[in-house]
Amino acid sequence: MNQIFPEITEKELERKKCILVKFEGLNRPYYAYGRAYMRVGDENRQLSSKELEKLILEKNKTFWEKGFSDKKLKDINEETVKGFMEKANKAKRINFKFQGVKPTLNRLGLLKENRLLNAGEILFCDENSFEVQAAVFAGTDKLTFLDIRQFKGNLFNLQEQSETYIKEHIDWRAELGAGGREEIPEIPVRAITEAVVNSLCHRDYTNPNANKIAVFKNRIEIYNPGQFPEGYEPEDFIKGRQNPF
Repeated sequence: MNQIFPEITEKELERKKCILVKFEGLNRPYYAYGRAYMRVGDENRQLSSKELEKLILEKNKTFWEKGFSDKKLKDINEETVKGFMEKANKAKRINFKFQGVKPTLNRLGLLKENRLLNAGEILFCDENSFEVQAAVFAGTDKLTFLDIRQFKGNLFNLQEQSETYIKEHIDWRAELGAGGREEIPEIPVRAITEAVVNSLCHRDYTNPNANKIAVFKNRIEIYNPGQFPEGYEPEDFIKGRQNPF
């Protein structure tokens, strides 16, 4: 038998004390006569197909990174794990050393029931289903391309290959100073790193499409499959809008 635990509060309505009872079922959406409705104020509004799809997706939402991978421990690149641990310790983000692949992955939360999780696969397996497609175009559109590449590997390899590709195909200028000749890129290297890392970390890994890098004569576009958080537009991030919570 299903149990409902309502939220009960005392309210004042038209100078009269009332009891407000709120309850919500666990098996949304609910249907009446074959249609799904949403309660808005004192009315029942029929959900649009898009709203219904979103509600169902939210209900069945799972975290991809916590799912089991088909890869085995033998597929892990041990040197990549060691390199990660060394950098993480140096940055004081982790307080334990590399102890072998299995113990280390276990402490990092990348193993469950002795099985590798998806997060462990994308981080440390050289062979996986994800890739970055990169291209350089002659002008400001995609009519003529000068170069096209496809990168594969673990997440750290994808980051390194993507950054290197961008740096090789942007303009650099030389400045002479007291310290000698200095090469300065048209886009700061730190900004390139930030954009590439964000595109890899915040993509939707349930989507099979590749990350993409397009270098044009007047700009660089970096694409990843996914969407912005509910209520946000690209302009909000440019303006520095923050989540109030």
